[in-house]
Amino acid sequence: MSEIKKSKLFDRVYQKIVDRRERIKSGKINCIPWGLPRFEEESPGIEKGKFYLISANSKVGRFCQAD
Repeated sequence: MSEIKKSKLFDRVYQKIVDRRERIKSGKINCIPWGLPRFEEESPGIEKGKFYLISANSKVGRFCQAD
């Protein structure tokens, strides 16, 4: 049963990639435009996504060696 779910997930992701590629090839965009023409030459706009931030307090990640 897990193979069926994996193939469905793969098919959905692959189809989304193909659809996005076709939109780009037809001259459409896949993002929310900035509204700044010169800036859009470098970055066309904002795309939906997730960002993960991993942080810690100061001195938490230090390695101490015992004598």
